Amino acid sequence: MKNTAPLLASAAAAADAISALVSNACVQPLNRRKAMGLLLAGAAAAHQVQAQVLAPSTAGAAGSDTKFPRNKIVKIVVAYPPAGDTGILGQLIAELLSAQWGSNVMVEYKPGATGIIGTREVIANAPDGYTLLVAPNSVAIAPHLTPSYDVLKDLTPIAKLIDQPIIAVVNSASGITDLRTLVQKAKAGALPGYASPGHGSTMHIVGELFNQVAGMQLQEIPYKGTMPAITDLVGGQVPLMYTTLNPVQNFLKTGQLRAIGVIAPQRVSFLPQVPTFAESGYPQVDISTWQALLGPANMPAALVQQINHSVNAALQTPKAKALLQQWAMQPVTESPQALKHTLEQDYARYGKLISQLHIS
Repeated sequence: MKNTAPLLASAAAAADAISALVSNACVQPLNRRKAMGLLLAGAAAAHQVQAQVLAPSTAGAAGSDTKFPRNKIVKIVVAYPPAGDTGILGQLIAELLSAQWGSNVMVEYKPGATGIIGTREVIANAPDGYTLLVAPNSVAIAPHLTPSYDVLKDLTPIAKLIDQPIIAVVNSASGITDLRTLVQKAKAGALPGYASPGHGSTMHIVGELFNQVAGMQLQEIPYKGTMPAITDLVGGQVPLMYTTLNPVQNFLKTGQLRAIGVIAPQRVSFLPQVPTFAESGYPQVDISTWQALLGPANMPAALVQQINHSVNAALQTPKAKALLQQWAMQPVTESPQALKHTLEQDYARYGKLISQLHIS
């Protein structure tokens, strides 16, 4: 039960003031308004005390599973096509939360403009938790290239979902066997460029950073999403792409594509034979990617904390662990404050990189 002392004091003070006014034989007509105001204030305070004393405590109820989602549909917006990492992860999170909350959580795909279209739709909604966004770290890159929202003011950080290393992948028929061979061919003018899933994407930043570090001038060939780019990579229309593992792992197994470098502090378990960029002599290329759950600005802290706890619990379920391992995604369980810090750091870092690499 909450402390009712302040309310009782307020009611008592109002009652004493009214008594003093009424007992005064010289009460002026003007003082009647004052007496009425005090009477109403006292009545309001007394009503609040009565409600808190007689009714059961509801402390924390707004953040409890019985109050949210209140049997109302929760919509998770994915600002990218369904087949990519963000799309399949958004669907998994929706399924896990539906099971946990006993309420329908649906996914709505709103691809376009490197995530800007879907992100702006979420920003325009009420901060009540019923419209959320699953987005990669390009959410912190896009505003530098297209000033369409403020990632630090227009969105509420809720939960980081996964971390992912980025790999350099080539068509096996390209004759490229490692990063050094790639650089040699690029400097000799033997390569047309590299595929990216979209201008201003994390993979675009990686491509331009590696160009600068290695002294190459490979041209970005932007596509509308990861899968169209991979289709042309497998077909031999482009020789190189920077990507995460899941979209290309089947083609790596069949030998149609070859991984030649991974951006990570050390070699990764799912590609133990592939050296890191640092091992190959390019430690300055140190960009990875992540995916997170965000909401509109000004979501209540208690609601944010509740959803964060739900997501963290969902990511630890056997189903989530098995699928994320299969997709080469590393689950992350951390606080909204930690995600906020990551967003701030990435926004600042990518702003400097975009300027340094002359990306527009």
